[in-house]
Amino acid sequence: MKKTSLFFMALAALCLAACNNNNEDGPEIVIEETATHGEGTLVWITDDGDTETPHTFAWKVEGTTISVDLVADLEWYNENQSGEWQLGTFTLPKASINEFIGGFVTDLDEESFLCYNTTDGAQFEMNSYKPGVWLDANGDEGYCSDFCWQWYIWQGKEDLDGDEISYDLDQDEYPDLFYVVVAPGNFIYDGGKTIKSTNKIVVGDNTFDFIVTCKVSGEAVEAAEDTTDPLTDAQGTATLVTMDNTRTETAHTVAWNISSEGVEFDVTISLAGAGEDWALGYVKIANSLFDAILPAGKTFAELELEDFYPLEADGSIAYNEDSSMVGWKTYAPGQWVTIDGNYANWSDRANHSYWWMSCAESYEGEPLQSICFGQCPGVPAAGDVVVSKASLCGIPWKVTFTYVE
Repeated sequence: MKKTSLFFMALAALCLAACNNNNEDGPEIVIEETATHGEGTLVWITDDGDTETPHTFAWKVEGTTISVDLVADLEWYNENQSGEWQLGTFTLPKASINEFIGGFVTDLDEESFLCYNTTDGAQFEMNSYKPGVWLDANGDEGYCSDFCWQWYIWQGKEDLDGDEISYDLDQDEYPDLFYVVVAPGNFIYDGGKTIKSTNKIVVGDNTFDFIVTCKVSGEAVEAAEDTTDPLTDAQGTATLVTMDNTRTETAHTVAWNISSEGVEFDVTISLAGAGEDWALGYVKIANSLFDAILPAGKTFAELELEDFYPLEADGSIAYNEDSSMVGWKTYAPGQWVTIDGNYANWSDRANHSYWWMSCAESYEGEPLQSICFGQCPGVPAAGDVVVSKASLCGIPWKVTFTYVE
């Protein structure tokens, strides 16, 4: 035992000597430390190449807080990125966060990476590519509302719903990418605002704040108001108007027929005019037309899901595993549908093509009493005909999309 102890003592002495070696000819031991902060400008990644933007980022870990502070240049966005959803990207190294939290961010899930409204502290589920959230301008849950962040660290992992997590870009090519997204239709009105995303990471008995803020510098765009009155004809045709602040006519048209026998919208979409736009346009139709065909005591603007709900292509109701109705897949009432007319999530880009929604309330700045239509860019093809169905207090509701050159 004595010899063994002496051996380990000698070995320890040699190691200590090596670590303190000041001999220029001897080995130099370098211990790399992970970064605790970083800053720079966001990079806008497109198919045409990468562009450095004037939007800035700064991140740091301190105390029990991981903070990401973004500053978006709204004037530059309007001049160079108008209509774009991607604001820009940077790398948030997971190794630094791992060391700070004493765990691995890749081991986290929706039960240990938690999201909260900034105004009232209410918890909500992640509503973007995970980990990631969509928020409104107040920092509260708002699907495709104003601002979104995504962190590329869970690609290929299965979420708690059993779905495989993926991103717009390949995580293997862009590891640790922090992807910043905005909703063009709302973001242009956020000048002067600071949007805060409030989140927590739980590792064992320890809880860390994960805070993302986006300060939008510059003057907010003044929206062009639609002062026209909603159409009051039960039958008619109209040209769709753009869902941006210009309110200009599009190359798309809609015909409608509203009666107690059924509600039908036939939408003709110009493939050339649609381009890469998600939002194709809207038409204002008076709620009073729908009120007139509803049962006594019901009004269109106040309907609940049990009154107005989506149907599958065969006219059936889709149910979740817990027997609850699947419900609307976009701003309610409104629906994403696949090429065969069944419901889809907006992120299922390979499958879905079209969506429609009825703005009994105002969404993304659209006028009240609007019927809005859109697409997943790059999915539709000339000749596509898609039918989306719903039930309005038992009255058949049908939206037919036809794509032409």
